[in-house]
Amino acid sequence: LLTIIDPDNQAPVTNAGDDVLLVDDDRSGSQAFTLDGSSSTDTDGIIIQYVWKDGGVEIANEYLHVVDLAIGVHTFTLTTTDDDGVSSSDDIIIKVHQEPLADAGEDVLVLDSDANGSEDVTLDGSGSSDPFGSLVFYSWTVQEDMEIATGVNPSSSFGVGTHIVTLQITDDDGAHAVDDVKIIVASPDNESPVA
Repeated sequence: LLTIIDPDNQAPVTNAGDDVLLVDDDRSGSQAFTLDGSSSTDTDGIIIQYVWKDGGVEIANEYLHVVDLAIGVHTFTLTTTDDDGVSSSDDIIIKVHQEPLADAGEDVLVLDSDANGSEDVTLDGSGSSDPFGSLVFYSWTVQEDMEIATGVNPSSSFGVGTHIVTLQITDDDGAHAVDDVKIIVASPDNESPVA
């Protein structure tokens, strides 16, 4: 069998898609994703074969293929072949990530000990975590995103009354999570209820 290859033939342009960051929304430990090679082209012919490989192992021979991916980083290679037998390849890197867990700490009740109308309170975000990365920013806000402090354990002054403080954390992939804590500053003039 003699195969004649057109010397002017252009290799297909393989497109495995843009790299992707997936978030495991239901925290199941895995996330489904559709590999899509449909943007691959061949300017002087047609693509007759699509082969997806994972670590050198063929997993599919179609341009669309659904994979179930565990938490972590995955690299898939798509190779296309045109009607003249010429091939090219492209990689896609998919990172599957879980959102961090924000923990603003237990609700706080403090007494305005010097009766000056306010009291300093140390906020505690140390219970926050990111099982598959690292936390890079802590922002504490009140009253519709007015930032009052940053950091894991900042101190802030609160007037007498009840305050809802929101902790927003950000991890090294840019994912966010929030949690609220109630801060109550009691006046020393407040009388205990009579049972």
